[in-house]
Amino acid sequence: MALFDQIKSVRGVIFDLGETLIHLEGEAPVLQQRGVRLAWEVLQEVGLEIPFEPFREAFFRKRDEIIQKTRETLVQHKTADGLREVVEALTGEVPPEPVIREAVRAFFIPEYEAYVEMPGATEVLTWLKGRGYRVGLISNATDHDLILRLVHKFGFERFLDPILSSAGVGYAKPHPEPFRRVLEQWGLPPEAVAMVGDTPEADILGAKTMGMIAIQIGDKPPGNPIPVRPDYQISELRELI
Repeated sequence: MALFDQIKSVRGVIFDLGETLIHLEGEAPVLQQRGVRLAWEVLQEVGLEIPFEPFREAFFRKRDEIIQKTRETLVQHKTADGLREVVEALTGEVPPEPVIREAVRAFFIPEYEAYVEMPGATEVLTWLKGRGYRVGLISNATDHDLILRLVHKFGFERFLDPILSSAGVGYAKPHPEPFRRVLEQWGLPPEAVAMVGDTPEADILGAKTMGMIAIQIGDKPPGNPIPVRPDYQISELRELI
């Protein structure tokens, strides 16, 4: 029996994006090494003369710092802010915002191109919308534009409302704010909403803290011990329907 045939109370479903609806084919560190050169080339084209190696080292050092700060505080720090700080430190100049945006976009090109749809994603989303479920997205990310472009790449925008990222909201899962925004938009109580995601300390903990039904896809262990477990665990998306 399909999982959502068993959970009669669910009226809305929130999905994570990466490793839930889409999958990264390739090693992220390798893709990011390609991306940092593309970002550097954007800066070179506008006359910001920065040696590549110092830029690369400073960029990844700042990126690690951003990820760590976000993990500790759940306040989402963005790639654009980190890149701006790196360029200003290396050149003494405040780079124009359009340049920063273009360089960030370039950095994510290899990752954007390497993402593929998870088996059954469109099928599941179509099934849910056809049966009147509310369907939305919350993704932890350091760049909101990347999430919008990925959603558009796979045609998911016709199913998802709202489409939220931690970079857009300002807070990362498991912080309550992204979940609260979806509940307020839908006008649903938390017990009528299921969260589907792969990351225990973000998706599962966030959902359970809010009183939602938590469904984990895959068997990824938590990076840190967490006090809750998913209500359900699936190995692939089609098990939902």
